[in-house]
Amino acid sequence: MGMEGKRLGGRYEILSRIGGGGMAVVYKAKDMSLHRNVAVKVLSESLSNDQEFIRRFSREARAAASLSHPNIVNVYDVGEDDYTQFIVMELIEGPTLKQYIQEQGLLPVEEVAEIVIQIGDGLSSAHDNGIVHRDIKPHNILLGAGGRARVTDFGIARAASSSTITQTGFVMGSVYYFSPEQARGGVITEKSDIYSLGVVFYEMLTGKLPFDGDSAIGIALQHLQEPVPDPQEMNPEIPDNIVKILLRALEKDPLMRYTSVKAMMQDIRYALQIGHRNELTWRSNKDELRTKDFYSTVPLMEDTHLSKKESAAGAEPIRSGNRFRSGDDLQEKERKFDRPAGEHTGRFGLTKSRIEALRNIPVGEQTVLQKTVVWLDDVQQKLPLWKKAIFGLVTVVLIFVIALWLFNMVIGFLGGHSNGSANGDSGGNTQVQVAEQKANGFAGKPL
Repeated sequence: MGMEGKRLGGRYEILSRIGGGGMAVVYKAKDMSLHRNVAVKVLSESLSNDQEFIRRFSREARAAASLSHPNIVNVYDVGEDDYTQFIVMELIEGPTLKQYIQEQGLLPVEEVAEIVIQIGDGLSSAHDNGIVHRDIKPHNILLGAGGRARVTDFGIARAASSSTITQTGFVMGSVYYFSPEQARGGVITEKSDIYSLGVVFYEMLTGKLPFDGDSAIGIALQHLQEPVPDPQEMNPEIPDNIVKILLRALEKDPLMRYTSVKAMMQDIRYALQIGHRNELTWRSNKDELRTKDFYSTVPLMEDTHLSKKESAAGAEPIRSGNRFRSGDDLQEKERKFDRPAGEHTGRFGLTKSRIEALRNIPVGEQTVLQKTVVWLDDVQQKLPLWKKAIFGLVTVVLIFVIALWLFNMVIGFLGGHSNGSANGDSGGNTQVQVAEQKANGFAGKPL
């Protein structure tokens, strides 16, 4: 629907069409009140006539407008003009991540990790505010100035009803990134965003989607039933520690995934630092590293960056103005995380962040106790509540039985020692009596 030249809400003058799909069309527009360019997403006619969708969409858009983060596209306004529903957002002059993947092909591992970190930071902020995206895919990630990744379209997926999804073809575009719980119509939590981000991660690392097919149902069933294809078969340059992070994010059981996006980003940052310290080859083409210095455009974090000189020297990143020391000091800093305010002690007397810190330690460097704690934590996360109760009860009973057995052993040892001493004293007295009797007998006989 051509809207160039029209003014929506008496304020937003449409300048040109940016792009769009079955659900909406995005235009570049001029905010006549604030004299700035914005992006206006105009919903399709079918959605604008769905009153239930409009009600939910307005609620979700206002919730999204409360978010403010460098890796989230800001929402400025939501409105209606002659039955045309629209949402006004920050204008990002740049491609979508999907377009970037198609243009660049297989991306270097470190660049991929940096993009995922930025997406994760934005998602983490949304989750902290109680907002789940539900539709993380490269189409909803914009790359703005300096290559910064920006997450957009919060709330669209939640607002869409099943009938609306069917009509607009929403599923076919998003099912490649659906979590198993979305595929089965289950409860959607932050863990669903972690899985979808894992699919995006996989696509950037390998250049392919983990699951593909001709129908939405077929792809959804693969998310539910099929194991994730080995990413290293498609890209041998992916380090083992990155593969472990990726596969944990893509666990079919939500309880076996990361506890939070923040924990996943923590692992990726640690993997990047280990890679720098061990001088791993992150890029398959060293000439590309010289001509396409990504450090100068996309920082590891909002307040973290590496200069060209530091990158070449394998220097560690700067956080909040303080440079980490290299070697064992850095590893020790990564293992010992401060306990966040208000965080409760979890299993084994450890906070969640400390258990996640144990997971960050390479398997070959973990002690037997550390491996046991991580294994037990995984087991307990996967168990349902009633099984956890039985597991805890059996553990308590087992500890009690062992303690009782040790107590009886100690008592038996002490009792045996006392009896032995008593018998020794008794034997000594008997020998004295016999000697006295013999002496008396000799004394009574005549010489």
